[in-house]
Amino acid sequence: MKTYAPETKLPPNFEGDVLGRRLPPELARPDSIEDAARRGEVKAKIAEVRFPHLVALDLSAEALAIYRRRYMATVKDTDAVLQQFFDAANREHLLDDTVVIVTSDHGEAFGEDGFVTHMLGDSGDFEATHHVPLIVVLPPRFARSAASIDRRVSIANLAATMYDVAGIDWSAFALRYDGWARSLVPLFTTVPPPVARAIPPERSAQDHREAQREREKAMKSIGYIH
Repeated sequence: MKTYAPETKLPPNFEGDVLGRRLPPELARPDSIEDAARRGEVKAKIAEVRFPHLVALDLSAEALAIYRRRYMATVKDTDAVLQQFFDAANREHLLDDTVVIVTSDHGEAFGEDGFVTHMLGDSGDFEATHHVPLIVVLPPRFARSAASIDRRVSIANLAATMYDVAGIDWSAFALRYDGWARSLVPLFTTVPPPVARAIPPERSAQDHREAQREREKAMKSIGYIH
């Protein structure tokens, strides 16, 4: 499904691949910047994300608008697929007893705070990369009217929340793991009595070195690290 027409005019020297674009000297060789203030600014930006291609100081507003527009086109494509999924689920009455949670692990920066990425940890522009949607749609049996809750929460709360709405006692996880996130269910409905109990897996030694090597290989393949 095509949701947007190809651009008929692009800015001079525009490169469609952010990671593959040719960097200007100040990003490629920041130590060569004569102005001390600018040199400090550029080096701080690069240090914040580790990869100079994720710094947007060289990108024009027009280029950033194109990247954003293309990104939103892929979002619309995903929306269309999800609409088909939910239409089918509704026809089969699967939503009559299903809790639907819509959220995301991050947003995306297109020039906000000088970056074009989401790999910012706790840094970067909050609205662009951290303020993501969280929509909980309850089935009719919860008898809860629509409401907007203005409170900062985290997707770390979702595991306990899903256990609660499913009627599963998750207290064993809270005892096992320090800082286990609380459930969000009390914010929008009554916690149903548990009908089952979650049991944490047995502790075992795990070797993550191979997984780390695979992640580094993937990062190198897309140009994030060299």
